[in-house]
Amino acid sequence: MRTGGERAGHALEIHSEQAVGNGAGTGAGLWNDVSSAGGVHTFWLIMFVASSLLLFMFLFRRRLALQSFVSFGIHLIVGAIALFAVNLLEPYTQLSIPLNEATLATSGILGLPGVLLLVALKLTIL
Repeated sequence: MRTGGERAGHALEIHSEQAVGNGAGTGAGLWNDVSSAGGVHTFWLIMFVASSLLLFMFLFRRRLALQSFVSFGIHLIVGAIALFAVNLLEPYTQLSIPLNEATLATSGILGLPGVLLLVALKLTIL
């Protein structure tokens, strides 16, 4: 024969399993409502567009922010072209820089000086 404490604990376990099973109490009900209303992809697309618009409104409010944004874009393009040129000339120079996250970030953020830094590191490590 079970005592009252054991029966109450057993009932609590059954109730909590049912709550988890149907998504109650876990926030899954809200998630199911979002996904059934228009799809999860639509929700995240709207969030991405809204946050991008707020970011651009904040950045372009001042002229200095616009100039730094354009400067970063120019460094990114020049770095990518220089990294491509180094790897394109690899048959002639026997110098190849692998394309991975670190080299792309270095050449993208620093631009041409970043690619020259990568070339100097490659030459000293050889």
